[in-house]
Amino acid sequence: MAKKKRTSRYKKHVGLAPGTLVYTGDKTENVLFIECIDYTPEYVKVGEHKDSKNILHYKATNSNTWININGLNHVK
Repeated sequence: MAKKKRTSRYKKHVGLAPGTLVYTGDKTENVLFIECIDYTPEYVKVGEHKDSKNILHYKATNSNTWININGLNHVK
């Protein structure tokens, strides 16, 4: 019986510097969008944005802001 050849699952990443970011997720074609949730005890405001320039006004508010960046699978 012939022996199986061992293959390493780390072969793609050999030679990279330590700490190099490597995308390991599934490569899908989802659209990139930014979801902002701005809230205080009195209100909640949810919005979707295509550009990061549109969310800069949240810095000037006294409310809490949660930012989700969805669609970060474009690795190029």
